[in-house]
Amino acid sequence: MRAHSNAYLRYTVLGLVVLLVYLLQVTPRIFPSIGGALPAPLVPLTVVIAMREHEVAGAAFGLACGLLMDASSASSMGFHAILLLIVGFLCGLLASSLLNDTFRTALLLGVAATALYSVAHWAITCALRGLPHAMGFLVYRYIPIFVYTFVCLIPLYYLIGWIEHRMRADS
Repeated sequence: MRAHSNAYLRYTVLGLVVLLVYLLQVTPRIFPSIGGALPAPLVPLTVVIAMREHEVAGAAFGLACGLLMDASSASSMGFHAILLLIVGFLCGLLASSLLNDTFRTALLLGVAATALYSVAHWAITCALRGLPHAMGFLVYRYIPIFVYTFVCLIPLYYLIGWIEHRMRADS
């Protein structure tokens, strides 16, 4: 019974971290704008949680992060939820079956997930709508978003690792 209560407590703490990161993401002027680009730190947070908690919990946290992003998005309802659900599931599956839980693995999965997010978001909002200068948006808007979002992975990796270590050590 103790292991289940520790898991519930761990998921509650991780849920609070998701809410805190969401509030940081949507609050104006918390993150400085770099060339008009703002990060989407819920994407690397999904990757890091999925690596630590494996595929089912990764998919659940990915869905939660995506729903929060969709709630504050002006367009593409459901896009973030579906994409982050898939990212959470795949990152959790890869981390539990093929890859070790290391910082290099987090960087690799973080690059892949952030690139997928950036390109998919660009395709949905610019390319498929036939906007003129869609390639310019990719280069001057979405590549800085990709870099800025990916940099957020580093502190999130260590924060979630610290939380996981503390929560598992208490059991």
